[in-house]
Amino acid sequence: MINKKEVVIKKDYESISNYAVTLFEKIIVNSNKDKVNIALSGGKTPKLMLKKLSMSTIINWNFVNIFLVDERHVENNHKDSNSKLIKETLINKIDIPQKNIHFVKYFDDSYKSLISYREDIRSHFKLENKLQTPKFDFIHLGIGTDGHTASIFPNQNIDNNKLLDITKGDKYKRITFTYRLINNAEKIMFLITGNKKAEIVDKLFNSKEDMPASQVNSTDKIYYLLDTDAAINI
Repeated sequence: MINKKEVVIKKDYESISNYAVTLFEKIIVNSNKDKVNIALSGGKTPKLMLKKLSMSTIINWNFVNIFLVDERHVENNHKDSNSKLIKETLINKIDIPQKNIHFVKYFDDSYKSLISYREDIRSHFKLENKLQTPKFDFIHLGIGTDGHTASIFPNQNIDNNKLLDITKGDKYKRITFTYRLINNAEKIMFLITGNKKAEIVDKLFNSKEDMPASQVNSTDKIYYLLDTDAAINI
């Protein structure tokens, strides 16, 4: 299927967060599948969206599996952990079976954490061999001021023969989905807000500059959700 991109701009952070929730609801509720598999990113930007998503009255979380796009190599209760953020803003406020939550388990060795998460993904999607790639229904991404997305950073090699890889952030090692896994998703949503993101959004839409976020594609559709501050240059 030819990739289709849709840009949605709303007046402010709250308005675009509300729209993001509506999009989540639409994709989850309208799915004809027994289970819907979504992957969430951390960071400051999605906090309001996740809080509002926890108040949805039309999502039956029994039929939703939640994964992490990426995670810092820190303990799960660490202040910088994406799983801690998503638990506090979403998981702890909704009625969802524990078996539907798929986070990165912390081990002293980051590679052990990667292997554990990879095997959880392979088992959940019932992959028969290493050549198969899971197809998520919906992946939520953000973008950094340097153009990174997930934990795929500029000027760092990532092995797209793998489902997951280890990268290095400013403080911690990261375990992240590769493009192989991200780009196989049916639908992808970027949530981008604030004037600090305006310059990188300009580059993403208006220049040929290569950056991690520009290498994200989808088998179906990508939604770019922006507030007016982030979208000022497009």
